Amino acid sequence: MLLIWMGLWWIPCGCGRRSISKFLGAYGYECPDDIQRAIEGMSFSETAVYFKERFDLPLSLDEIKAVWTRMSIDKYRHEVPLKPGVLEFLKYCKENGIHTGIGTSNGSEIVDAVLTSLKVKEYFDAVVTACEVAHGKPEPDIYLEVAKRLGVQPENCLVFEDIPAGIMAGKAAGMPVIAMEDNFSADLMDEKRALADAVISDYSSLVFEYSLFGRPMVFFAFDQDEYADWRGFYYDYDALTPGPVCTSTEEVIRAIEESGESFDSSEVDQFRDRFMGACDGHATDRIIEFALGREILEKSLKG
Repeated sequence: MLLIWMGLWWIPCGCGRRSISKFLGAYGYECPDDIQRAIEGMSFSETAVYFKERFDLPLSLDEIKAVWTRMSIDKYRHEVPLKPGVLEFLKYCKENGIHTGIGTSNGSEIVDAVLTSLKVKEYFDAVVTACEVAHGKPEPDIYLEVAKRLGVQPENCLVFEDIPAGIMAGKAAGMPVIAMEDNFSADLMDEKRALADAVISDYSSLVFEYSLFGRPMVFFAFDQDEYADWRGFYYDYDALTPGPVCTSTEEVIRAIEESGESFDSSEVDQFRDRFMGACDGHATDRIIEFALGREILEKSLKG
């Protein structure tokens, strides 16, 4: 089994809107609302070309990339930690002979600085940037190249992604894809849910929306006992969850491996019917009827 780990970071792309605003502000521009979606999936060099042409920047492409590299490296070294559970997961892969690689739109200098700063460089067997392939995401080139360098067939790979273009790239390469929750792409979560084969999230209410897809769920509740002692649960957690509850990385991996055989769709169906049964497109009608009466509702429907 191969795990291709998308570096869940980007270039000013990865620095976020505040850094993009700071960069563009130096040249008299405000940060457009569509900028992050416009450059989604572009390589480091493609993004530089896009910025230079769109904003008519008085810098060469090399100068633009140099500024972004300095901004990104400084930010990652001081402000961006690993996501919870990532280090334990990478250690598990290393100990069990599971090869890992990175396919990213970032430049190689940024990727090297990030991996070194976060002390995870030793856990990856291959790193491919979008500048090394013919087409960036959502084309499959970058993930196919990672698989090639690792000597693994695409169908034996598993991709972790945080943007729709990346999810489409993994799917186009013939690889199953798990979508990662990420603050940067939080507004794209609905799209990511629909595109990916699975979703990893610590956003608790996502379980309700995800139940509408009727797909398997695994619950990683490593702090379940502490949370129960501290705050308690409104419902019985183990009885409520429509899937296995895991308390360690090993249990999560085992649950995912066994999900094809052990998945009980009736658990998800019952959960969905209990909590999402009113999602039929008539919520507004019910509110009008409750607040204003049936007669007003019928008039509103007619006219």
